[in-house]
Amino acid sequence: MNRFQIKARSPEGESHEFIVDAGEHGIGTGDDCVIRLPATDGVDFSFLLTLDSSGFFLDANDDSKAVSGSEEIDTTGTFHPFRDPIHIHGFQLTIDPVLQSENLDSRLDALKPGSSTVYEIGTKIATGGMGNVFQASDSSIGRTVAVKVMRLKVQGSQTARRRFLREAMVLGRLEHPNIVPIYDFGRDAEGNLYYAMKLVRGQTLRWALERIKTGDREAIEKFPLDRLLGDYRKVCDAMAFAHSRGVIHRDLKPENIMIGEFGEVLVMDWGLAKILDQPESDLISDVDDGETIEGFQDFSASEVRDMRATLTLDGAVVGTPQFMSPEQAS
Repeated sequence: MNRFQIKARSPEGESHEFIVDAGEHGIGTGDDCVIRLPATDGVDFSFLLTLDSSGFFLDANDDSKAVSGSEEIDTTGTFHPFRDPIHIHGFQLTIDPVLQSENLDSRLDALKPGSSTVYEIGTKIATGGMGNVFQASDSSIGRTVAVKVMRLKVQGSQTARRRFLREAMVLGRLEHPNIVPIYDFGRDAEGNLYYAMKLVRGQTLRWALERIKTGDREAIEKFPLDRLLGDYRKVCDAMAFAHSRGVIHRDLKPENIMIGEFGEVLVMDWGLAKILDQPESDLISDVDDGETIEGFQDFSASEVRDMRATLTLDGAVVGTPQFMSPEQAS
């Protein structure tokens, strides 16, 4: 069964949140409205909201009017995708599907090996606890992309598979200039889960800061303070947008911020993201069914020592201790 999270922000900034199932629901100020909102300026209004997996319909009852942006719209039979908010009598209304465990499992079961876009895998460019990232060629349209392939070590964990899919779905919801865009999700010919995303040519913020700290002249000239402050502001813009969509990164650190050759700044690695305001029963737990994910168990001792300060913990505790917020650590 599909479930949806509805957020309605009043003109005064008060937030009202609801979790409902797919189907028809009354929304407005009436006593018979399942999604009941306070009257604004003493004006009563009522709509019929119809939700399904692709979007929603908003039908006006009586003389109620809805607005999109600043313009009134004909609400009868108007289809709205889950994307931009609309406005009802001053309330900003956003609707998003709830990512339930059973929804993720059904999507994973529907993926057939080799049924998605075929990528020619090239050089490995990054390694993480959940997956390896490769440079790849998308022969269908002739572009180079980055493909994150789930590591064999964690393929057998249903929790890990859900988290990998959820990371891709979170990226799909966060369309922002400073958040890495995702292109495709599927299984390769061997049945390994993967998703394709924009290939960012450049360096991580961690790389830049480490070289500045050692006095590297080239890095100091390439990354002066005013540029670093500008890059930091772009990261803040990305986080503000994600938070407005109810998503917390939970592993924000210099290693997960890419600085491109042409000034691009992209926040990467959303595998530990938390989606706020979902009922506990609908959240994909960090550990379930007694499973644990030891994503770094096959690294050598020297590699672990090198990564110790920025190692992402995965399991009962998620995040990176050196960059973890007090709220997350507690």
